[in-house]
Formats: sequence, structure tokens, C-alpha cells
Amino acid sequence: MAVVNENNMSNLEKVPNLGAESSSPRKEDTQFEHMNMSPVEEADRNTIVGHLYSIESRVEKLRERALEIEQEKCVLLQELQRIQDNDTNIEFTEDERDEIEALAERLVCRCLTVEVGVTTPRNESQESALMHVNELLQQLEDLCACSAEKAIRRTEAYLNACLAEPTGSIDQRFQGSILGCTVDDQKKVKCRLQRLLQKLSKSNQVL
Repeated sequence: MAVVNENNMSNLEKVPNLGAESSSPRKEDTQFEHMNMSPVEEADRNTIVGHLYSIESRVEKLRERALEIEQEKCVLLQELQRIQDNDTNIEFTEDERDEIEALAERLVCRCLTVEVGVTTPRNESQESALMHVNELLQQLEDLCACSAEKAIRRTEAYLNACLAEPTGSIDQRFQGSILGCTVDDQKKVKCRLQRLLQKLSKSNQVL
């Protein structure tokens, strides 16, 4: 009769289960299979990724053009409103006035047929910052009716807060708010201030 001592039993217990290990693939082997792409597949992948980056650039340009169209529409409507309000201080005959009003009204209706919308995603902090900026801009527009010179100085200080290389004094309070806005909102506010400054400068030269 064969005798199995305790040392032999311990050696048997340490023998690995080779059948169980060979039946399931190792994790390293699975990862290697995913990484082991043919040159053609790798080239196709790089082509698709490169194309996506190209589309991303075109999407950003599309948004920029849409924003420009939005701003141009706003400027045109403001100009037409100014003409309808007869802010040019030019005397017209009744027939000329009727013709101008009819033409201006037709152009307003045509302009309103252009609809372009660009949605700007904002978090709660950016919404709060934009709200504060709009409040300051509203105060600035109210100041325009009281003192053109003060309004020009404040507009310049606001505009300098939007520039990477300011040319004069900066309104620190306005800068703190505008920096909390999205890039799209910063661009819109900058353009709005530039238009306002041009308008104030022209009216101040007339005076």
C-alpha cells in the first residue's frame, strides 16, 4: 500500500489549476487584442479623428458668422429706428417724409425675416456675471442721456476691461464681472461697447 506523507500532501495543495487558468484569457491578452490594430485600421482611425477636428473648426466659424449676422441685424434695426424717429435733424416735405417712412418700414419688415439663433451654454456663475454686466450697461445707457462726456469716459473704461491690451483706464468692477462671462458673451459685450462709443463720439463731435 502506498503511503503519502504530510510533505507530499502540502506539495499537492500548491499545484496550480492549469485547466482553469487556460480556459479564461488573461486581462493583458484582452487589452493587447484591442490595441493590435492593422496599419489600415490605424490609418482609418487617424483619418476620422483628423476629419472631426476639421469639422470642429468649421463649427466654430459657423457660430462666429451667426453671431456676426445677429449683431448686424441689431445694428440695422437701430439705424432704421433712428431714421423713423427722424434723429437726422433734416427737414423733409410731407411727400418725402411719407416715402421715407414707407421705405424704412418695408426694410424693417425685411430685416425681421432674418432669424439666426446661437445658444450660449452658461452655468449659474456665468448667468450671474452676465446679469451684473447687463445691469452696468443699462446704467451706462442711462448716463448717455445725462452727460455724453461722462458716458464716453465710462464706456472707454468698460471697453478697456474687455481688451487684452487696454489703451487707458480700466473699470475694475466691470472687469470682474465680464471675466466671469462666457467667451461668446464677452465678444458680444465688447462689440456693443464699441458701437456705443462710436455713436457717442459722433454725437459729441456734432455738439
